[in-house]
Amino acid sequence: MKINQLDIFTQAIGQERFKKMIRRRLTSYQQTSFMPNLFIGGSSGDGKTYLARLLAKAMHEIDKEKKRDSGLTLADGDIHYGKGYRKVNCGIIKNARDLFEGIILPDVEGKRVTVHFDECHELPPKVVGSLLSILEPTPKRFNVVKYDDYSFEFDFRKVTFIFTTTEEQNVFPPLMDRLQKVALEVYSPEELGEIVQLACPKTKISAKVLKDMVDHVRWNGRGAHKLGDEIRTLEMSNVTESSWKEVKSDFDLLPKGLTRDEVAYLHILSENPDGLKITTLANRLNKARPTVQNMERYLVQAKLITVDSNRHLTKDGQAYIAKV
Repeated sequence: MKINQLDIFTQAIGQERFKKMIRRRLTSYQQTSFMPNLFIGGSSGDGKTYLARLLAKAMHEIDKEKKRDSGLTLADGDIHYGKGYRKVNCGIIKNARDLFEGIILPDVEGKRVTVHFDECHELPPKVVGSLLSILEPTPKRFNVVKYDDYSFEFDFRKVTFIFTTTEEQNVFPPLMDRLQKVALEVYSPEELGEIVQLACPKTKISAKVLKDMVDHVRWNGRGAHKLGDEIRTLEMSNVTESSWKEVKSDFDLLPKGLTRDEVAYLHILSENPDGLKITTLANRLNKARPTVQNMERYLVQAKLITVDSNRHLTKDGQAYIAKV
């Protein structure tokens, strides 16, 4: 099988560096059945989970074509070819027992599978310690790890681990050292427009309207896809300037995809040119401090505020408030 016959990444917009690297890896994977364990970092909504699923699907299709045993047996006794996929929310893994008995034993042992550890910054230290042993590099790409008097075998020509998170700074550095790191790129306005249109392929959208749509989504693939999906749900065959204006009003769509809480945050800062501490902002907004901190991530990314000991509006933030 040639890789260009299997290139499912054509359905993914942008992220050309990632796709180029993965295509090269998949070309090798066809012969070796080995894919390095990966770390995919990026902001919320950048497509980490989507790309991880596409990669898992590509490996499955290659293994299916190569008739590589998945380790599963069908009901009629026939051999199942391909590679499975298991996504794990790392917040539910509280200890080594959850890892080995809840994930490794039922879904990895004796299987050909891709395991996707999502939000891996939430993994507790003891679980990370177990993963360091599992991922210890060896020439044969094969490890045996003991847990509770049982020896688990990890053949990385059959098993691939993919780790993703929005909080790379909170991932234990030795774990990162065991992985092949891939950083996602920021989507360009043109790419976000493509994602909007891809989500509503039967809808005609002029270049001018599409540009304004992009100006009203958060700067990530998820925001663009959500807007396109909303347009598809509304069954609009043609989005004109007037009909788009109605959609913006009906759904309260704000520039840069901000929420009303985020706009209220900016208004409070605009009234305090010397800046405010996060505790004061949380009290004024009647929000918990972690909620406000989460809100600030996008406002910083959008260059509407700066954060040091105090929070301050930028010139772009001042212009935004004046416009809204």
